[in-house]
Amino acid sequence: KVPAVGFLTKPLDLEDLKSIIEQQTNEFLPDSKPPLQDLFLAESISNQIKIDAINSTDYVHSNELPWIYAMLVNSNLTGTLLLTPTEGSPWTLKFSEGRIIQIENNDAKSFFGQLLVEHGYITNHELNQHLATESPKRIGQKLVEANSISPHVTKMIQTEQLNIRLSQSMTNDQYNLQFTQEEVSV
Repeated sequence: KVPAVGFLTKPLDLEDLKSIIEQQTNEFLPDSKPPLQDLFLAESISNQIKIDAINSTDYVHSNELPWIYAMLVNSNLTGTLLLTPTEGSPWTLKFSEGRIIQIENNDAKSFFGQLLVEHGYITNHELNQHLATESPKRIGQKLVEANSISPHVTKMIQTEQLNIRLSQSMTNDQYNLQFTQEEVSV
């Protein structure tokens, strides 16, 4: 009366269990895994294999992005990762020897000044004064030149701003990936 597909005896033989599961799922599960999933099982992975797996993957869900970011950071690669969502504007992440150095998206909002104020490095009034001055320089550079903040604060705030941008890429969406490796100039 119950649609049983087999019987297992104790002590459980894992090979028998695996065989039964494979027999019952082979009709609706693909024979091969997507290239990125194959990396989970590989013992050693060259940077080229990682790049090939990224570029040959059709789509990944945004919840897989932290693993992809970590894989690229741990590879010490230099290049550009283009994330194209099924909806919305694309993201461009630039890596330099494994460090994420820049994140670009259609969102022009900068968190830099807001983060400086939130951390108590400057006041809103000071920020607005420096923003009002006409200069092609970025706000961080203006503040350092005016001795309002030290250069190391700029680096800390830029890192936090990158983290905010990374978290914004974690939407409930699917992304097409493309990684273009670049040579490190010495």
